[in-house]
Formats: sequence, C-alpha cells, structure tokens
Amino acid sequence: MTVPRQQTLGGEAALEGRGLHTGQPASLRFRPAPADTGVRFRRVDLPGEPEVPASLANVVSTELGTSLAVGETRVHTVEHLMAAVGALGIDNLLVEIAGPEVPIADGSFVPFFELLAGAGLVEQDAPARVLEVTTPISVDGPNGFSYAVVPAPVLRVSSTIEFD
Repeated sequence: MTVPRQQTLGGEAALEGRGLHTGQPASLRFRPAPADTGVRFRRVDLPGEPEVPASLANVVSTELGTSLAVGETRVHTVEHLMAAVGALGIDNLLVEIAGPEVPIADGSFVPFFELLAGAGLVEQDAPARVLEVTTPISVDGPNGFSYAVVPAPVLRVSSTIEFD
C-alpha cells in the first residue's frame, strides 16, 4: 500500500472581501508551507504578525461560525476555507490575513476551493497523517445534538438538521 504524502500549494493565491459577521474588509494571501507546518493563519494586520494554527485546540467559538484564537489573536469564520483545504487534501498552508475574519465570498466553500486548486498542489517529502476510524464512536451533546462516526472504506459524510 502506498503511503499518502503531505501536500501544499504549488504557488500563491489571494482573495479580498468582507467578513460576514464583522462586516470588516479582509484580504487573504495563500502561500505554500513546509512539511509538518499544518495550516496556519498569520494576522499580518497586527503587530508582530502573530500566528494561529488551525487546530481543534484553538477553536474558541462555533456560534454562527468557527473562530480560532491563540491568546488575544483571533480569526473568525474559517469553516468554508477549511472545508476547501480539507477537500483538496492540503496539509500545509500559510494564510496571511489582514483583518479579523475570512471574507464570506459567495457564502460557500467553492471560491476558496477554486482559488486554491488554481494555485496547484505539490506533494511533499513527508507522509500524510491519516485518521482511520476502526470502531464506531458516538457523542450526545446538549439540546439534542448527536454525532456518530463509523468505520467505512471511503469517506462519506451525512448530516440532518431539524428546526422548530
């Protein structure tokens, strides 16, 4: 079996727009990153250009969007961009962001997907980290939320939502 390799961008790409929740203008520049860097947001509009790694440990809010933070440095509404990164299998990426929130674009992940795909992908000389679900996992949360993960030969995501 071939071990999948990490990937990054083959070139650079950029996007400008306004944040959905803050209404503030923002610009993004996507840059390739070395193997084992992960996805990192660099706030180029703040002194010292602090970075916020896109990791579960840095999620500080999921109300109306996903916000990441390290200390006082925050990046809001990252979910559509991160969906595109995941769909393309990008492991390592530097996102330079001027502004507190990722632009909403058209409200989907498609503009991010097309922009990143257009920059090209480069395989890196490091094995990718692959999560394999070997036993079913389920979690019940507050207010009737529930999540289930089961082993499968391919990735399949199903979702159901009900509102009063």
